[in-house]
Amino acid sequence: MTLKKITPFLAALFLVACGDDSSSSATPANETDVVVKTFEDLNVCTDKREGSVAYVKDEKVAYTCENGEWVKDSAPESSSAGKTEKVSSSSESEKLSSSSEKSKEKSLSSESVESSSSEKPASSSSVEKQEESSSSETPESSSSETEPRKMANIDVRTFQYEKSGFDGILLSVANKEDYDLDSLTIYVFFTAKPEEVEKCGLLMDSYASQMLCPDGGECVVPNDEIRLAMRNAHPVRVGSYDSVVGTYTYYLPINLGSAKLKPQSRLSMEIEFSRGISNDGYHTCETLLQPSKKRFSKDSNDWSWMPHTLADGAEYVGMPLKESTSIGFIEEDTPLNPYILVFRKDYKDGYLWGYAPFAF
Repeated sequence: MTLKKITPFLAALFLVACGDDSSSSATPANETDVVVKTFEDLNVCTDKREGSVAYVKDEKVAYTCENGEWVKDSAPESSSAGKTEKVSSSSESEKLSSSSEKSKEKSLSSESVESSSSEKPASSSSVEKQEESSSSETPESSSSETEPRKMANIDVRTFQYEKSGFDGILLSVANKEDYDLDSLTIYVFFTAKPEEVEKCGLLMDSYASQMLCPDGGECVVPNDEIRLAMRNAHPVRVGSYDSVVGTYTYYLPINLGSAKLKPQSRLSMEIEFSRGISNDGYHTCETLLQPSKKRFSKDSNDWSWMPHTLADGAEYVGMPLKESTSIGFIEEDTPLNPYILVFRKDYKDGYLWGYAPFAF
């Protein structure tokens, strides 16, 4: 379900540097195992793909999967054996420029203006640790076919539930780094008809969030702040119109505001979907405490819920359906969800985790 078109917002949010087309491949396209348009279209180099050869049409260059990296075959300058140049599959995604970061913040501000105004900057000690470790950091290739590329050592897990006719998800984010993570925004992607989700047709609400600290106790979570941000978040179109089924692709931002994930801590959030009304031209919405017309399941063709194959970036069986009677912590046997994005506002790149329904 990868989208072929990218809106201006996405082009700014996920700007990547273009490769140099001056090189040519020593390996013809007809002698390779797979042919892709751009380097970003290559799947992660895993043990199963060891020795595979891929030809990138935009660069006219062939790459070989060796030891977890895509190695570029240089054109031979003489009759001697051709040289090879190692290229990490993650290094092609260059760090976002400051202009694209500003564009991202501007685009997101309309969706979470109230919550973002109260966000607190990272502490100086936290920033110093990150700058020391991230100066040469690039998105890591997946060490497993069920994990996404990521810029931070975090885990994102979800399961869905139904309670009193409402669809909901339990979302867990675990910080496995040795520094604090704050100013986080999580994005879930789905497809819907405009009349199902726009004009207060789809709202989020979080009745409880909990954070498990390294010592086993509970950390403080700004529940009121997170809940207000969710209730003021509106679905945002990010895809072209599908005239066959009458749908667009949307995202919903889950802004965690001043919540801070300490090292080895885990945040768990119960999120329910409803619909509402507006008294100010749909700038804000008030929930009617009624189920939304848009329903979610792993069979509803929604990016963050549906099953995926390795062709999309990582294997995913789809969001499991479980019973949920109260807020709790997701067990480790719940599969990782590689199809939810996590960004950090004050992080150098912003991107931390996940695959979107478009290439970036």
